[in-house]
Amino acid sequence: MSEITWVTCDGGPHLLLPAECVSLWQGSSGWGCAQLSGAPSHRELTVPETDYDIACAIDELVGVIKVGPNTALVLGDEVPMSTWIPSRLFTGGVLVVPMTWPGPGTRGEALLAVINGLRRSDFVSTGLILPASSGSFVLCSAADAEPHWIAPKLSLTMPATTYQVLSAEVRRAGFWLRLHALDADSSQYSTVKDA
Repeated sequence: MSEITWVTCDGGPHLLLPAECVSLWQGSSGWGCAQLSGAPSHRELTVPETDYDIACAIDELVGVIKVGPNTALVLGDEVPMSTWIPSRLFTGGVLVVPMTWPGPGTRGEALLAVINGLRRSDFVSTGLILPASSGSFVLCSAADAEPHWIAPKLSLTMPATTYQVLSAEVRRAGFWLRLHALDADSSQYSTVKDA
């Protein structure tokens, strides 16, 4: 995988949105159906004017919001660009937010080498859960919406399961990366012991 597709915009949060609720998301053009999830990682909004306002209310580097019957993952803060990369460590891959890049001639292979050199122990649990959906997602600028996308977006597919969100902040080989891994939530599987 040497070609990396980037979601870029002028800043603001990015959104990993289940494909089945993309049509509900209004971005900065209106308030569709987005709601804060009730998690403590957001600031209070008096009256949201747009779905984008809801995404911007996430105070942490990553958070969740309700979009219709589904849950979306918000990559918070001023995100310059993001992408998704499959991972041998995590069922649902890794969302990558590069905060600094080593230099203008640096190719995607250098980024992949840093990410592929990481271990599970480099990541910590955020306590966030992304509930099961169809497994099809769109990674986009939270300000954007269909049918007339302004910024680049990335459509991706991963196994349709519940994911726990783990994060890492990595500074290696000239990169400063914020990484958010999606891994199958093992708590959804119950073990039954023989009596």
